[in-house]
Amino acid sequence: MKDKNRLTIGFLIHHLDNDYSKALLKGASAAAAESDVNLVIYPGRSLNCQLQDRKYTAFEYQHNVIYSYVSANALDAAVVSAGTIGSFVTKEEFKAFLDGFEGLPIVTTENIVRGYPCVRLCGSGIKDVISHLVKEHGRKHIAFVSGPKGNADADERLAYYREALEENGLEYDPEMVAYGRFSEYCVDLVGDLIDRNEGKIDAICFANDMMCKGGYKAIESRGLRVGRDISVTGYDDSEVAAALVPPLTTVRADASRLGYRAVKACKNRLY
Repeated sequence: MKDKNRLTIGFLIHHLDNDYSKALLKGASAAAAESDVNLVIYPGRSLNCQLQDRKYTAFEYQHNVIYSYVSANALDAAVVSAGTIGSFVTKEEFKAFLDGFEGLPIVTTENIVRGYPCVRLCGSGIKDVISHLVKEHGRKHIAFVSGPKGNADADERLAYYREALEENGLEYDPEMVAYGRFSEYCVDLVGDLIDRNEGKIDAICFANDMMCKGGYKAIESRGLRVGRDISVTGYDDSEVAAALVPPLTTVRADASRLGYRAVKACKNRLY
């Protein structure tokens, strides 16, 4: 039951043990404390989630029973990380998921869902890293590893990649694009991208930092050196960026600010 003395806001998110989720919830917690509201975390998994590492993800769906505890009886409002929970389902399927929480005010993050207010970051930083690769490093054959098709952040960053190529006088080639799942389990995907463009790619721009982990492995497994043979850029400026060797050039996108503003927006819906 809801706390009669304080507002209670839920936060639905995929996983807790990755850099993005930790940053998002750090901001959400700060906003909750500042606003004097209760914050309840529902750490489920993505809907219909199935990553490449099937041994460890085949039964991910079982975690999603936690979403059945989300209701207007338990919460005053909720923030839903649409970009992490809804990455593997259609827009219609995800809207049906949200519609199931009848009577509960909801704010989404990352992905816009019809009928629900959304707080999200702008992906225009992709244009900055592409220009950096061209103007500072002389790269002319820049591949792109996107997130899933249909994911708002992934689609936006891919669009900015295409804009950046045009602005720098480079031609867009669909064969230079691969679609990952914002996961490090993309070694084979990146390897295929390199192989089908053998000897052509001199840089790869990734739509988030986590996929760069798999990208480094794919590059190095082919006897190539990151930074010398193929430049690599990421997006998020997460802990992964500093941990990789060589350190990753990335775009700073402060997920903690996103979490903070989402909780603030959620509270504002109640007044």
